[in-house]
Amino acid sequence: MKQELIVKSNTLLQHPLYKTSMELKIFSKIILAIRENPQEDIFTFQVKNLIEDFNCHKDDYERLKKVAKGMFGKSVDINTSTDNLCDLVVIFRRITIDKKGLITFKIEEDIKPFILDLTSNFTQYYFENIALLKSNFSIRIYELLKQYEKIGNRNMSVLSLRHFLNVSDDKYKLYGDFKKKTILIAQKELKDKTDLCFDFEESKIGNKVVEINFIIMKNKKDILLKLDIEKEQVEDKKVLLDDQKKLKSKLITNYNISEKVANDLVLSVKIEQIESNIIYAEKEYKNGRISKNLGGYLLDAIKNNYANNISLFELETKKKATDKENEKRKKEMEEKKEALRSKLSLEFSRTEKMSLDDFSVNSIKTKGLSSPAAGMGIIRRIPNFEKRREQFIVEKLKEAGF
Repeated sequence: MKQELIVKSNTLLQHPLYKTSMELKIFSKIILAIRENPQEDIFTFQVKNLIEDFNCHKDDYERLKKVAKGMFGKSVDINTSTDNLCDLVVIFRRITIDKKGLITFKIEEDIKPFILDLTSNFTQYYFENIALLKSNFSIRIYELLKQYEKIGNRNMSVLSLRHFLNVSDDKYKLYGDFKKKTILIAQKELKDKTDLCFDFEESKIGNKVVEINFIIMKNKKDILLKLDIEKEQVEDKKVLLDDQKKLKSKLITNYNISEKVANDLVLSVKIEQIESNIIYAEKEYKNGRISKNLGGYLLDAIKNNYANNISLFELETKKKATDKENEKRKKEMEEKKEALRSKLSLEFSRTEKMSLDDFSVNSIKTKGLSSPAAGMGIIRRIPNFEKRREQFIVEKLKEAGF
């Protein structure tokens, strides 16, 4: 996985904005996109790619869209003035999900200063450290500890930790349950999957645990992480081929893509993919289907390969259409089968009626029962009538292909 550095102010980090791990990961991806294109306020992601980045199953396609939709309306207090009690702003001005499986977020401009050009009071970490974490509590505790990594420990009251982890008052009321579901799960996940690990000490008043002291340590996996970073730095220094140089220049000159981003693209993405998506983006732009500047859209197109990808939505739509058609055919076959069954039942009854004795036949005629199905009460007196009729019907249905 490519090293992607997430940087956000501690003011933003301290707010318990989102509850689920998927929400936290989506927000982290948006932070990365903002830092890569700070002049933009609209950022588009393909659901399929997010599922891959989050190590989710393709069955999570609909769930991810639902989660993204639920992220709308969240606000954060960015107040820095002593004259104000609060200064609330929403994070997203708009969230759009289209039928092709693309999710677009329009960010509130007032949030950007808490992500861009930070020189102090911020926390940074690589996205891959949270990408595989399943628990939202693990992600939040990782962020908490990363903030105090250099200090080596973090004291926090149980009440403050519950607030930070967005745990409501009616959930995990017993400390033992809270510790089991949050701290212990995070301890295991961080040890297995990130560059940090921790121990913790509990402080009590009487028998009640009131404070946690997290002891923060480097994970041995961090050595591997540094090796990966060094490897990537070597990759960045590769000499560009002539075709790559021309394409890089084109991206910078024609589409206002930064030199670093353009350089990364021509090194990591096939030339054919870049060129095909330039054609695709130009066409979309001319048709008026792009609501953001062409350069920003082109960047999304190249990364997500809009020109060639068949979205999961389209695959899902085709599957639903096929299932619907199969269901329709199945229903038609059942109706035909039932119609044939009724016909065969009448045919068998008519044949059996011919074998009745004269008294039975006269009895049926006397009662005016002349139809094939008439006199069933008398016909059913024939030995093993029901059993033999069913056998007859089953055999005939098989011959008809049912």
